[in-house]
Amino acid sequence: MSTWADLLADIRADLKDESNSPKWTDAALYVWVKDAIRDYSRHFPREMEDELTLSGDSYPIPNDFYEDVYVTCPDSRFLERRITQPGVKYETLSTRPTTYWIRGGNLYINGSPDDTDEVTLFYLAFHPVPASAED
Repeated sequence: MSTWADLLADIRADLKDESNSPKWTDAALYVWVKDAIRDYSRHFPREMEDELTLSGDSYPIPNDFYEDVYVTCPDSRFLERRITQPGVKYETLSTRPTTYWIRGGNLYINGSPDDTDEVTLFYLAFHPVPASAED
């Protein structure tokens, strides 16, 4: 597994900037690499799946979440994505879930799954960036 130091050395070699007084600082290269990784993630995101855990009345989504693909509950049943519209009231069912929506970093479903049913989110995710310039 590569580290930030390995990547930094590769970047400096590609830029031919390996002297004792480099043209670009490590901090500047770190910021540009983070921006590049985020930009790359928007065009070529990772495909992920995660079993979500209920917290209150919603399911918190992962931190690397970029865009939902689909949700299942239970594993064999695909939920329909609900497009929320201002001024429209939606009924919450107490039966099996049929739709889901995402708001404020949480996933909501319109029904009550059985205790044994798992809510699985299939989503596109950002690629991880180095935690710090010293990573």
